[in-house]
Amino acid sequence: MREKLTERLVKTIELKQNPYEIVDTEVNGFLLRVQPSGVSTYYLVYRTTDGTKKRYRLGRHGAITVTQARDLAKQFSAKAVAGSDVQAEKKKERLEKEKRKARTLEGFIQHQYAPWVRSERKTGEETIQRLNANFPELMNIPLENIAPWMLEKWRSEQRSHGKAASTMNRDIVTLKAVLSKAVTWDWLEINPLAKLKPLKIDDRAKVRYLDIEEERRLRTALKERDHQLLLKSAIDSKSSSD
Repeated sequence: MREKLTERLVKTIELKQNPYEIVDTEVNGFLLRVQPSGVSTYYLVYRTTDGTKKRYRLGRHGAITVTQARDLAKQFSAKAVAGSDVQAEKKKERLEKEKRKARTLEGFIQHQYAPWVRSERKTGEETIQRLNANFPELMNIPLENIAPWMLEKWRSEQRSHGKAASTMNRDIVTLKAVLSKAVTWDWLEINPLAKLKPLKIDDRAKVRYLDIEEERRLRTALKERDHQLLLKSAIDSKSSSD
């Protein structure tokens, strides 16, 4: 059916057993598709330069108004007349957005690294959990934008929470391994953390002095030990003489 789409009309539309469309009489190609469930969606029907007929989803009624849908229809209709394929452009934009997301640390881990490490390493799941737990603030950053200063800041924050240097080194080694794979698989030209040096670990033995109470208990234990040794020696000597 053909009728000018208005808010009043849309509010009073009749629901039928099958989907049907109301074609707007004001903007060419602008229409509303009504489902038996009551869900109504605005579309723009247009033709590409080669004559192919396509439809572009403008939005669901309720999410946008008739006026907003009509304005969008006019905008995209003008692009179609100028030779643009708005449906193809929308798809391209969506793919570009997905590609940009995949190039973040989170996207690379989820779509590339995680399947590989889970199949190739027995500790694969543990590795993924370690990455997610330790580097949530880096997940939305593109791989090529991850920089050493970010990890220096991370180490400073972790140190303030009492994390050991050896543990931080292991965490960063795990992250470096991800970025190395990104280089191997041509997602990166170089590993941005390649020159990041591990923290120095003090392996020297620490001298600890006993306090007064600990020294007293030690002396008592030593005296008791010496007494038991003397007693055992005396018993052994008596047994030998018998």
